[in-house]
Amino acid sequence: MQGVYSNWDLEENFDFFVGAEVNPEVSAPSGLTKQILTASKYMLFTVPGNTTEKLLNAWKYIYGTWLANSEYERGSEDDFEVFDERFWDPQNPLSEIYISIR
Repeated sequence: MQGVYSNWDLEENFDFFVGAEVNPEVSAPSGLTKQILTASKYMLFTVPGNTTEKLLNAWKYIYGTWLANSEYERGSEDDFEVFDERFWDPQNPLSEIYISIR
């Protein structure tokens, strides 16, 4: 499962899509939207834990601390999260956040 953040603005408004990776040549079924992620340079953050609090704290760290102190700027492509089988691991749950950078 993936969460995709797109159409960001300076007031931190954005669109959020939840979905799964599919064949890019297949059309979306009626009532669903197809969101294509553009190839870009991304920074990967591995997030320990699978609670809303852990994920929100990761986003706050990325945009509140890491980006401001890194050599990178925010890219113009969509950011996204990946929730694969590791997210459900009862001993060591993990997810991934990908941030578009330049």
